[in-house]
Amino acid sequence: ATAVGRGGVSINTHLGLPDLITHSTEEYLHTTIHLASDPPRLARLRATLRQRMRNSCLMNPSRFIGHLESAYEQMYAEHPA
Repeated sequence: ATAVGRGGVSINTHLGLPDLITHSTEEYLHTTIHLASDPPRLARLRATLRQRMRNSCLMNPSRFIGHLESAYEQMYAEHPA
């Protein structure tokens, strides 16, 4: 998995779109063909994507930092200096 791939997984997960996450070329092709053949779904995605992003924790720095701090605390608790 690449950094770009992990970023895409994170974004799609936080936007509530886990069904758009693929793990192979074949899955990607299947998903894009399926999505392209569903114009109403594409229209819903276009109409809601900005609001999904605004509502996600990706656009809430305080919440993001809180999660990051918790992760650091957990890492330190498991592996103290």
